[in-house]
Amino acid sequence: MFKYGGSSCPVCSKPFNEKDDIVVCPDCGTPHHRECYRSLGHCAAADKHGTGEFWQPPQTERTNTATDVACPNCGTKSPREVKHCPVCGALLDKTENANNFDSDRDTHSEHTHEHHGEYHYYSGNIPPISPNPFNIPYGGVDPNTMLDDISAKDMSIFIGSNAFYFLPKFKAFAQKVRSFFPNFAAFFFTYMYYFYRKMYGLGFLILAATMVLSLPSLMINYAVMQETMVELGMIEEAMIFFPVSDQLYLLASVFNFLVFIMRVALSIFTNKLYYAHARNKIIALKEKFAEKDPTDYAFALAKKGRTNRKLILIIVITVAALYMLSVLFLSTTMSFM
Repeated sequence: MFKYGGSSCPVCSKPFNEKDDIVVCPDCGTPHHRECYRSLGHCAAADKHGTGEFWQPPQTERTNTATDVACPNCGTKSPREVKHCPVCGALLDKTENANNFDSDRDTHSEHTHEHHGEYHYYSGNIPPISPNPFNIPYGGVDPNTMLDDISAKDMSIFIGSNAFYFLPKFKAFAQKVRSFFPNFAAFFFTYMYYFYRKMYGLGFLILAATMVLSLPSLMINYAVMQETMVELGMIEEAMIFFPVSDQLYLLASVFNFLVFIMRVALSIFTNKLYYAHARNKIIALKEKFAEKDPTDYAFALAKKGRTNRKLILIIVITVAALYMLSVLFLSTTMSFM
């Protein structure tokens, strides 16, 4: 289904069709014809940037029913099964019926509800709502806020869909309010998480350290496995002999403890390391695209940043293939003995 069907370019006012070359403003999501964006030089809704307003596709008119719930922030009515307002993202109060809101509005003559094109605004005596960073694209951080020398908007484009998680932490780092936040994904997935976040250099270092520290345990496990196979009569003697001693067990215990310490350190410092990684990459891109189209700069941010899911899939498939090959090798070896 075409995402922009029924919408028009804010520059030329021509309706979009599936064959159009469409670019989207990374700040507010407003779609433009690429040539229109280039000719204008900026987003047509630039005056709305930083206000928390985002482009919304045109909504099909529907009849309000008795089960509709009014948003406590902007007054938009939504079906009762909807948890958050589709316009402003506020949490909907399911205890009151939407019809009650109409009578409340009459008592506040200073309320104004404006509908300009595909943007929605509501001002006046509005009940305050507590911002929920998991519902706000910038995690409650103003997109124009400077994180050291990088804007939160640029950082959000680089990070991608998890910007709401990272931006508040990056703001605390920039303002030196906190030095670290725990990252449990880094604790459990170690080097895989770094590959996922495109921090390849650190990922390979962590992988190498993990392999070295795991070697004594692998030697013990392999020796125990061969001894068990000999006792069961599956093989006559060990194919590869490892002298298992108390010293090897002690070394394995020490190395396993070091792996645990490394995981804890990664949990503590990964967010700070990712912040430094993102800043360095964005600064380099800002210098490279200083005299070029800002749209190309935004696309470069998204391409250089975000995540690498394909690499993680390749690693998982490779590990599974190596495991199957090792099982096949043992099976074939035992059949000839």
